[in-house]
Amino acid sequence: MAVGADRARWDTASAVIAAIVNMHRDPTKGRPLAPADVHPYERAHRRARRGVPLTPTSLRDWKRVLPPSKPGRRKRSEAD
Repeated sequence: MAVGADRARWDTASAVIAAIVNMHRDPTKGRPLAPADVHPYERAHRRARRGVPLTPTSLRDWKRVLPPSKPGRRKRSEAD
């Protein structure tokens, strides 16, 4: 019950914080701040979902899947 009340207070506070930051930000520098960017419960949830954790087992699996790298100097592509 306390977690639900705390989360509800953070929902309101994070919306207010994001609105204040977005009013004072420079539009040429980056994207607007979303309430989830400052909400501690949402940030923890988003961080847990991101990517594949790098463990010895997952690195070993990637080594099996990816082709071996060739020694020597890498040529620059036209996009570089």
